[in-house]
Amino acid sequence: MNFLLLCFLFLGLGFLGGNYLKLPKKDCSRISWGILFLMLFSLGYGIGTNKELLHMLNSLGIQAFILCTATVVGSLLAVKLYLLGRNLNDN
Repeated sequence: MNFLLLCFLFLGLGFLGGNYLKLPKKDCSRISWGILFLMLFSLGYGIGTNKELLHMLNSLGIQAFILCTATVVGSLLAVKLYLLGRNLNDN
């Protein structure tokens, strides 16, 4: 199946689920954080199992470290801001 089609399929399923399954905000927040941590775990797992990338870490140096750190911090910040904005709009 085409990757883009799969992305839209999951986006649509999420939309339908959010529209018809009314979960409490607390549960939605926990689900969002859980999915984010699962994605970060899978990213780390993918990096850890890629032997070629592990051998190249020394040559990639500080730039790779900054890029990885920025990705993780950006993901956490995006979810936190989304949840804060959602809580402000609900009040």
